[in-house]
Amino acid sequence: MDVRQIQVDLFSQVKLRLPDHLSLVDSVAAVLQISADSAYRRIRGEKAIDLLEAKQLCNHFNISLDALLGSQGSRIMFTSNHSAPGEFDFESYIKSVLKNMEYFHSFQNKKMFYECKDIPLFHQFHSRELAAFKYFFWRKFLFGQPSYKTHKYSLDDYPDELYATSKKIQHLYYTMPSVEFWNLESINSTLRQIDFFADTGGFRNKDDLMMVYESVKNLLSDLEQMCAKGEKPVLLKEDTLASPGAFECYNNEVVLGGNTILAIVGSGRMVFLNHSVFNYAVTTDLNFGMYMQNYLENLARSSTQISQVSEVERTAFFSTLQQTVQQRMDRL
Repeated sequence: MDVRQIQVDLFSQVKLRLPDHLSLVDSVAAVLQISADSAYRRIRGEKAIDLLEAKQLCNHFNISLDALLGSQGSRIMFTSNHSAPGEFDFESYIKSVLKNMEYFHSFQNKKMFYECKDIPLFHQFHSRELAAFKYFFWRKFLFGQPSYKTHKYSLDDYPDELYATSKKIQHLYYTMPSVEFWNLESINSTLRQIDFFADTGGFRNKDDLMMVYESVKNLLSDLEQMCAKGEKPVLLKEDTLASPGAFECYNNEVVLGGNTILAIVGSGRMVFLNHSVFNYAVTTDLNFGMYMQNYLENLARSSTQISQVSEVERTAFFSTLQQTVQQRMDRL
């Protein structure tokens, strides 16, 4: 075990987690409660850090000490915060997503890649109608929460505070450069959820059901406009410093994504692997992050770009998706 290399790796991981405006030296000194000079000597390797200091830094910056001490190669450490269905707290989950988005925005160099097996979470907040449906569906069927056993879809019962937080998340995503990979299957999961909700008596009436279908159609219309412009809109006008995020969108007819997310943050990479519908296992392993970036960039080259260019393909793609939703509405 190369102790010096472990120390170098530790401070490299700390640096990756720091926003651009924070100093590595000052941050290390604050966590370890030592002087800036002492922090410099540890960072430069002139003084070895002890196990307690390593533990303090790992705990503060959410770094796996096991990964630092373990063998290198194909071993990758992931973290995942998840709970049993009956214990799931949707509000806390949404707040954690907001915290991640705020962290991404603390970096000047940032970009997100999203493989869309389903409508991306950020777009599910497009309208109150769609956000409320997802909220009720997950709590009623996915987590089987007792209080929602006989609950029916209602906009009036969807918390205002939760929707406000969701719009902040969507705003931060819309002002961050992103690349999305879609295909014609990407909306089917949501449509099947709506169908199942309707078949099991989850809607009070036909009008509510039609309203949710219409919200999906409106989302698709806005996505088509974003693709045409090659950028996403600024949602919160009070954020006067915000600017539209560049938007690249691809149609890949062969690969159905797994809702995998790659976030480029400064010189670091964060990969979010989806499991159990919308929970994620996360790693900051740089080698794996670079591997995923290479994979996604290759996927883009084998896909049809439908943002800014390929107007005919873009129109045909979104027209097919709109027809898929409309056919369900026509059967009602």
